[in-house]
Amino acid sequence: MLFHKTKNMEATNYEEQLKVIKLKKQEFIKEQAKLIRDYVKSQLKLWQKIPYLAVQAQGRERQKGFGGFSDNYNLAYEHGLWRLGAGNLFVDCENAELVFDQPENIINDETVVGIDLSNFNAKYITDSLFEESKLKSSEAKCFTPFGRSAPIYETPEAWREEMERKYDRHPSSYVRKIVLA
Repeated sequence: MLFHKTKNMEATNYEEQLKVIKLKKQEFIKEQAKLIRDYVKSQLKLWQKIPYLAVQAQGRERQKGFGGFSDNYNLAYEHGLWRLGAGNLFVDCENAELVFDQPENIINDETVVGIDLSNFNAKYITDSLFEESKLKSSEAKCFTPFGRSAPIYETPEAWREEMERKYDRHPSSYVRKIVLA
């Protein structure tokens, strides 16, 4: 039995029990984080599709007359990073590694375990991006995502073609390409 109690050492036993609980909790979190990292890595081919699909989904009308632009899509096609939830943890689409936005930050197991598991489902993400890419493009007369000053594209399709060329995006693979401004 893990926990036992005697009258003379009751306080000591509680402290020992607490130490055991903390140790078991850390072991459990470490194992969960390893399973999550393995799950993410097992979906490498899907993660590598996300930068291309993000280009295709960017600027689509999610509602009538409203073009949808997403910072997360921008991060995916420009930098090959997919944000997990609302924090600063990402999947690197090139190698399916979990990374922070700042390299000096260390990803601890508690951070990994704290993310909603649905965020690690690359199949769901690629399916959603693919479905969104079929929506009608924004009808904006000139297309500049995020209000950037230049260049301005005549159509969303022209912009998508330029992003595919500039960042060398392909439907089934991803390799990071550094683009200097």
